[in-house]
Amino acid sequence: MDKSALKELVFRHIKHVDKWYRLYMGLKSELTHFENETLFITIEVNPTWKKDHITTASLLANDWRKFNPELFSARKYRVKIFPIVGITGFELSGEEAGDRNKVQLLIDNLKKQCRVQSSDSLIEISGNLD
Repeated sequence: MDKSALKELVFRHIKHVDKWYRLYMGLKSELTHFENETLFITIEVNPTWKKDHITTASLLANDWRKFNPELFSARKYRVKIFPIVGITGFELSGEEAGDRNKVQLLIDNLKKQCRVQSSDSLIEISGNLD
């Protein structure tokens, strides 16, 4: 899958599926590439999310395949999970969302707050899709 197709797929997945995890559950995921029937996914998780890492990796990998026809041929996944400090998403009212300066300031502040706890805390999980 080329980079522009991957970028479009990731945008669509975040907009329709991953946003709910980001807004209300304390984790976010991103497909970094897809090759040899394998999904490569990065997940950031904060303490709000209560499921174990193996369940999390399997759940999100299956979501990526289930909701994206381009990934139906995937059979395996390789996931990197990073525990983070900070929030994984936010909501704005229609009025707030229309103010680009306000939105950019909020995003910049969130990026400063949200960070990986430690490079030693990286968890890598591989598995087969359901």
